[in-house]
Amino acid sequence: MLKIDKAKELAGYLDKKSYTQSTKQKLEQMLNEIIQGGENDINLDIEDMKCVLSYGGKVYLGSAQYKGAISAEIAIELAMKDAEIKDNLLTDIMGALVCFTMHPDFSIMEIYEVMNVINENIHEDADIIFGTITDEALDKRSMKVHILFVADS
Repeated sequence: MLKIDKAKELAGYLDKKSYTQSTKQKLEQMLNEIIQGGENDINLDIEDMKCVLSYGGKVYLGSAQYKGAISAEIAIELAMKDAEIKDNLLTDIMGALVCFTMHPDFSIMEIYEVMNVINENIHEDADIIFGTITDEALDKRSMKVHILFVADS
């Protein structure tokens, strides 16, 4: 499916929901970022986003980029700050979608470690979905992260 078709599908889905216009725009921007995965990536798609949104609660969207040691961990922390997620809200999160953009030589183990921390801190029954996009233009120690968390309604 072409990128524009996915954007139309998401727009149709979001029109049926009661999200603010700002949230709808942020979700559409996130979708445009995450659907560009290549053949060696862990691809995300609109169905992943719908799964997370299906909980119907408060939506938290954030993104960040960080370059340096433990870049995945710090980028996640910055993205959560951007989304205004407080630590005490994590146990209310029922759906989590996380997209990492990184250099092809970046260690996938660092991503697994970060996802384990998320898994240990959000609701035990939460749906957690993550994907990766590789970008050779990024520095080998750089990480971009997009997050979509949905709290229980």
